[in-house]
Amino acid sequence: MIRMIGWSFLIVSLFSVTAAYIRNYVNNEVNALEFISRISLETNCDVDPDIFEVLNTRTGASSPFNHGEAFLRARTGDKFKIVTSDKYPQISIDGEVFDADGRVEVFQDCNVPKLENIFESLNNQFSPKTK
Repeated sequence: MIRMIGWSFLIVSLFSVTAAYIRNYVNNEVNALEFISRISLETNCDVDPDIFEVLNTRTGASSPFNHGEAFLRARTGDKFKIVTSDKYPQISIDGEVFDADGRVEVFQDCNVPKLENIFESLNNQFSPKTK
């Protein structure tokens, strides 16, 4: 009799844990709404802001900035990051991570010492040479 109660308790416990896991998974999938995010970028950089892209850290998808704005597909809970475009392999930036939302305004600070050196090098490399 006690053995039967123990097995019954074990089966009910396993069922409850499985049901809770499935319910949590379904809730996360349902609540993760997909949307297109509009990201506006402001910088204090001495370079064209079009060299930047926004990256969805979950999917790895990125979108370039055109005239200071980019559009990128995201889900609730996704994170974005400002990176440099693959068109400029000599520059890399490790921007801050921020939450994805329908409308996001981001400021990229280029006065960080490491960035100043990168952009100075870029300006020297691509600026017209005078002799």
